[in-house]
Amino acid sequence: MSILVLAVDDDRAVQVSLRVMFRKWDDLELELASDGQEALEMLAQRDFALLITDVQMPKLDGLGLLEAVRKRYPLLPVGMLTGAQDVQTPVRAFRLGALDYLQKPVRAEELRSVIEGAIAPASAPPANAGDVQQLVASLSPEALAAGELDGETRRLLEGLQARVGFTMDIPLKRWIA
Repeated sequence: MSILVLAVDDDRAVQVSLRVMFRKWDDLELELASDGQEALEMLAQRDFALLITDVQMPKLDGLGLLEAVRKRYPLLPVGMLTGAQDVQTPVRAFRLGALDYLQKPVRAEELRSVIEGAIAPASAPPANAGDVQQLVASLSPEALAAGELDGETRRLLEGLQARVGFTMDIPLKRWIA
């Protein structure tokens, strides 16, 4: 079964380069979009394992796309591509939840590394029963209200929140700070 990746770039040369790279990888299937708006339409139609997007594009740029994806598909990993050399854009991308930030021209090994990093958490084994039992035992309302969670329980809760989109009415960080 192939892993479905959506790449978004308005530059035809980059699209051709990505197609050539992906032909080498039998375990990956590439779909291409030319701008952020087209990418959102494609995301609504298919389940992608990873989104890779250029930053500077017409209609909806990469950062706008990243913001929209975080709201609609919060668990979808997003990698950013850019030819720009500024410092503020990568900082903003990471604050918005980008998985990685690659400079163009991107090398196949760099891109493959980002892809591996994005799909590895999904294929990681679930926490063992002992970890889950410890987590459940420590989740009394009193412990949550008092912030009396040990470091391991905090890590397990944060991992659960990140992995399955677990949310509470009150942000987790406030409960366990």
